[in-house]
Amino acid sequence: MKKRLLLVLIAVTILLTGAAHAADKTEYLPATLDNVSSLLFKKKILKTDDPAAMEEYIRIHNCGLYEQYGRDEFAWNRIRDAMGRDLELRLQDIPDGLEIANEISVDDYDLGSGTFPISNLTKMTNVGQIALIAQSSGQYFPCKSNEKNYQPFVPRMHPLNLTLRLDTPVDMTSFPVNRKLADALVNDMANRKDTNNPRTVLVVMDVRMNGLDPMSVSQNPSNRTALGQIDDLRIYEGPRRQMLLYHKDYAARRAKDGSN
Repeated sequence: MKKRLLLVLIAVTILLTGAAHAADKTEYLPATLDNVSSLLFKKKILKTDDPAAMEEYIRIHNCGLYEQYGRDEFAWNRIRDAMGRDLELRLQDIPDGLEIANEISVDDYDLGSGTFPISNLTKMTNVGQIALIAQSSGQYFPCKSNEKNYQPFVPRMHPLNLTLRLDTPVDMTSFPVNRKLADALVNDMANRKDTNNPRTVLVVMDVRMNGLDPMSVSQNPSNRTALGQIDDLRIYEGPRRQMLLYHKDYAARRAKDGSN
């Protein structure tokens, strides 16, 4: 009876995990550790037949499952092996793209050039590397909705600091905006009440991770550098993304130039 219940549990867990990924048909997913985790397996940086890597994968993606069954060696081995086989079958369906969103500050609109200068502290001057994950605490907490019952853990196979080395550096000290959009943005900024710095906009970059950087000096799995490319850059008025201010399509430019 116990084994039958365990098999049912494994099946339900796999179905729920698979359904969550099936719903994620977006080409670029937020660069969170759970999304990066799946991509690490797809790129063969982590292996589905590695017990340690799969244990961390389950802990990252399934809040509380390890705490409930990790002490039962038989049950946990069955769960881990079954989810490893399921993940292996789904690897090709995992999107390659990741989305990075950060706020930058802008100075007053320049009427002469029709641009918004980016403030000195947030200018993107020949930026060749960007942080995908920067978890300074050294811990990951997959159960944020249930902090009282579950504790964070320290991943050993998944990077808590992951830097992406871009194929094309991002160089942007200002961005063009037509007068109508500029007036709308200035008006939006003037009406912001819930922020310490109302003169911010949101930069969204769509990137792809190709694999680990072979030239990286760090061999620590928790601190990795990967190679990747930027496909798209957009600037919005803020987190609501209701006003597109600027757009640059790097992927289209690569295709036009005949590069990969």
